[in-house]
Amino acid sequence: MFSMSPLFILSCLLCLFSLCLSDTTYTATVFSTICSSNQAPNATAFDVNFVNTMEIIYENVTQTGFGYAVSGSNDSTSSPIVYGLGQCFSYLSTTDCQLCYAQSRIKLPHCLPSIDARIYLDGCFLRYSGFDFFSDAVDAYDNFTCANSTFDGSASVFGNATEKLVRNLTAVALSSSNGFYQVGSAGVVSDTKVYGMAQCWNTLNKTECSECLSNATNEALSCLPAKEGMAMNAGCFVRYSTVPFYLSSSSSRNGSSVRRRVIVILTCIVAALGVIGISILWSKFKSKPDPSNELTANLDEGSSAIIRAIAASNLSFKYSDLRKATDDFSHINRLGEGGYGAVYKGVLPDGREIAVKRLFFNTRQWLEQFFNEVRLVSQVQHKNLVKLLGCSVEGPESLLVYEYLCNTSLDHFLFDMATLQFEKLSGDARPSIKRAMQ
Repeated sequence: MFSMSPLFILSCLLCLFSLCLSDTTYTATVFSTICSSNQAPNATAFDVNFVNTMEIIYENVTQTGFGYAVSGSNDSTSSPIVYGLGQCFSYLSTTDCQLCYAQSRIKLPHCLPSIDARIYLDGCFLRYSGFDFFSDAVDAYDNFTCANSTFDGSASVFGNATEKLVRNLTAVALSSSNGFYQVGSAGVVSDTKVYGMAQCWNTLNKTECSECLSNATNEALSCLPAKEGMAMNAGCFVRYSTVPFYLSSSSSRNGSSVRRRVIVILTCIVAALGVIGISILWSKFKSKPDPSNELTANLDEGSSAIIRAIAASNLSFKYSDLRKATDDFSHINRLGEGGYGAVYKGVLPDGREIAVKRLFFNTRQWLEQFFNEVRLVSQVQHKNLVKLLGCSVEGPESLLVYEYLCNTSLDHFLFDMATLQFEKLSGDARPSIKRAMQ
């Protein structure tokens, strides 16, 4: 009969935990988030197709820095169509592009059930809509923002240098062989430079890109003599600044260090995915534990607790069963929403009441959240901490299943798990938990 080493499981999981808690993660500033006031007529079905669209985009963005997708059908009210587009600015490294997309992917669902939303970050752009926007150069939601501070020297000298730079960049971007993109800098005075960029989304043709860049250039330059200005249009992004923003990407850092970190992270994630799959098969088909397994017997209590928590978690909840239990994730059963997903009350066929967390799915983010919550439930002792019953990973999105506690502070523990996460614990508490896991 198939046997699996608990020590191997533990080493993979702890490796992933330490990487997820690392403070080396790239963080992108959110420039603008725009949510349409119009809502999807069938919000539940729209949400499902939104998740499908985002996952297709993710697969492409991680490879090329750009992706677009369509899920659903224009002819179906039960499966409304969702268009999506994600693109990293071309100066961003592959690693930072993936992390920037992950951040935008977590934040954008806060606009749901809006039928159209977009988010601009310092490094990437993400949008979804119930309408085809792939050829839109400009629209009513275009906006621009200016820095509060102005250039200290001659406003006319700075203005002339900046305008010349930005207009040159937009002209070069239109004829660039690397897509409609260009960055560059120009001297203002002896010790000061101004930096700029212009980029269109890859779904635009040259005529559409030209229209967008022309409009965005005028908007950004209207910020002068501010030290920075940026225009965020439906089809492009234009920016100038006295700060060398496109040189701060990890592409300009120590390349070997970044590559090593990426290799380690990917190795642990792949290992963890393998562990999840093997664990599911093991718990499903293994009729009883093997008493001759000396490794399990020799593990310390902390290690065994983690393994027991994984083995005890019923990871075989069917997506269809949970969907039925929550009445197709009905808004009537919606208990609330947090940064990582919405929570719904449900009733299983055996009458048990449950709380189902519907995660905003992103492969890396899901792994971090899933393992964080399993680890917390197995390690933290608290009279009000709800019990994690299991999960579902077979459907179009990931679901965590908890016991439902009536008339208690359920929302605190389901919607604000960040307050319990290891990296947010006090300095006094952190060492004791580390010792418990050693």
